[in-house]
Order: sequence, then C-alpha cells, then structure tokens
Amino acid sequence: MAQVNIIERERRTLVGLESAFGTTPSASFPNAMTEVVLLQEGTPGDGATVEMLDVMDARVRRNDAINPVQGLEIQSKWTAKSYLKAVPTANILTSAGAVGSLSHRILFQHLLGTEHAALGTTVATGTNATTFDVASAANLKKGTWITVTISGQPEPTKIVNISSSTVTVAPALSGTPATSAVVRNLYNYAPAETHTSSLAWQVAYVGSADAQYTFNGVHGGFKLNFPFGQLGTLDLDMTAVQFTGASAQSITTTTVTDDMSVPFILGGPRGSNPAVVLLTDPAASSRTDYLVCESIELDMPNNWQMVRDPGGVQTVNSVVNVAGRPRAGSLKLRARFDADFFTAFDTSTEFQFAMWVMTGTGTTRRFFIVEMPRCTLVAQPKFVKHGNELLYADIELAPLVDNTVTESGETGADLDRIRAPYRVCFG
Repeated sequence: MAQVNIIERERRTLVGLESAFGTTPSASFPNAMTEVVLLQEGTPGDGATVEMLDVMDARVRRNDAINPVQGLEIQSKWTAKSYLKAVPTANILTSAGAVGSLSHRILFQHLLGTEHAALGTTVATGTNATTFDVASAANLKKGTWITVTISGQPEPTKIVNISSSTVTVAPALSGTPATSAVVRNLYNYAPAETHTSSLAWQVAYVGSADAQYTFNGVHGGFKLNFPFGQLGTLDLDMTAVQFTGASAQSITTTTVTDDMSVPFILGGPRGSNPAVVLLTDPAASSRTDYLVCESIELDMPNNWQMVRDPGGVQTVNSVVNVAGRPRAGSLKLRARFDADFFTAFDTSTEFQFAMWVMTGTGTTRRFFIVEMPRCTLVAQPKFVKHGNELLYADIELAPLVDNTVTESGETGADLDRIRAPYRVCFG
C-alpha cells in the first residue's frame, strides 16, 4: 500500500470521437484524443462501475454468504460540465478564416449528430434585407445560421433557401447588405435522423501516474443552461460501456491549453453585448421582438439504446439514439408575467424561439445561438415568485419539425439540417 494525496481539480481530460465502437481513436480530428477543459464539478472515476451479481444458491446456514460474481461495466455513469465558450478569433469562419479542431466540435457532433463547419464567403450583390447574391454558395447550407455584416456589425440569420448564388434568409437583416459584405459561416449542429456515435474519454490526475482512466463507448445527452447574468454551461450526462483504470496508462499531464476562447454570458459583460431572445410567430419572425426572461434551459436528453452482441465490447457492438417521440426535447423559460402565454397554451399556438448571446465587438464579435424554429407550449404556464417579490411565469415548450426552409433537391444530412426541430451553433 502506498497512499498518495491527489488534488481532484488537478487533472487533464481528453475526448475523441471513436472511429470503431469501444476503441480509443488515434487518427485525425475529430477521431483523435483532444484536450477539453471542464468545470471542477464531476469526477468521472467515481462512475466507473462493475456490476456485482449476487449468487442466490440455497444454503443450510443463514449467514453462509456466497462471493458475488463480477459482471459487466455497462452501467458506468457520470456527469460533466463545460462553459459554453466562443471560438478563437482565428477560427471565425470567414472566407479568410480557418476551421478549428476544437473540443466543443467533438462534443456537439456526438450529442447532435450533424455538423456543418466551412469557410464563409462575401456578398456579391445585395437585393434587400432577406435576399442577396454571394460570391460563392459552395460552402453554404440551407437550414444553417450565418452572420452577415451590416454597417460594420455581423448580424445572425438563418438560410432558408439557396438558388444558384442567391441566398434567402430569416429573420430579416437590419438593412440590405453591401457588396463585399462578409458572410460568415457558424459551426452548426442539428439532430441526425440516423444517429450512431460514441466517444472515448480519458482522465489523468497530476498527483499520481496510477490515477488514470479511459472510458470507451461513451454516449449521453445534454442540457444548455443560461441563468441571466451568469456563464452559460453545457451539462453532460454520460454513460460508458467499458473502462480501464485506475491504472498507469501513459496519459501525459502536461499543462492544458484551452482551445476555446471566453465564456458566453446571458446579458453580456457589463451589459455591453446583451443577449437577444425571440419568441415570435414562425411565419413572421423579427429580430426586434425581444422576450425578457431570467433563465433559459434547453434539455436534450437523447435516448441511447445499446445494440447487444455477445461478441461485442462488454456484449455491446454499438449504440443508437432513438430519442425524438413523443417530444424531441424541451425548452424552459422563466419570463416576466404575460397573460398571452396562458392564452397561447389554451389555443395550442405555435412559436419560433431563437436566442443568441454575444461576446466581442465589430468584425470579431462571436455568437452562441439556439433555435427552435417551431415550438408549442406543452405545460400550463406556472406562476412563480422571482427574487423577493416579482411575479414571473415558468414556461415549457417542445420543438416541432422545421417547415420554414425550402427542401427541394436536398437529401441525407442536408435534409436533417433543413427539418431540424432545434439547432445549436456558435462562431
């Protein structure tokens, strides 16, 4: 026995998309182990579990216990959190930018299933606030969010149609884009209709070379939390199919480099970059119909089913996400009292929800965006006392499949992006 004092927060964590289920990847990004910076909360090692199976044989003596048998590792669970952070300015997706090999990309690819990350373009000719021609539409996708620079400021909007080099967007920009205005792609994520994915996850503690874990076949769901005036977080609820550790695995504990930039705040630092929250008619969305709310929580739990195989990893050969019905997720808002919410519940009114938080200024302003293009109230709004005396309402909405984007000519993952019930993007 050689006991060692280990400070739990002194650790290095890596994550990568598995190319082969249950096998730690060693190829190129995203199939490579990549450093990820997490909050101090959550200790993955405490979720490493071997199921112990009791042997229920009859015995003459009441206390004649039988040693349990070690079973499978497929119930290894833990939670983790990461701040929702901006991309570095070098990885802003203008036509002159560079697509970054970022840890957040790995997490969202696993959690949602589709990704679009490509360099942007510029405006060739502006027609009006919703239509313009671009220099090249090769890297643009319907159903994705972009920014278009108007009077020196990038403005977020969604591509609802592309015809040759003509792009149509909603909500409308604040003005007609000028020739050569920057059209920036964002890192866009949407649920895949066919979703099979798994992660490898490694944790190495500085205090001992023997305090290292590798988890394989990792899968899970997530929540996005934005309390007003606080840092937004990505909350992960993870399950692993197998693990190795605690043991020495030659995982280095060099100083971690955060590949992301500053965290996003709902409200903006010192009020300089306020968030925009929209809850409007899907057919008439406007970037000026702001909703005042105290907190936003998007819950996308996923529902991973293990495909069992006696010859597979811990009797599992893959995991498949079967979530989506009866609801694809939920959006919870705490908003100032408005009687229209109660009327909307009674009449099953549909809304469009979009939120973007910002950091930075001018051409390097970066965004985190969540959208539910169609959603409806699925619970009676509830009165709640907020703070000491204010009366607010808690509102729960569920997403519906998007029908606002032109589908013609699209298939596969592109069709998944078009019909997405919700979208997450940043950049």
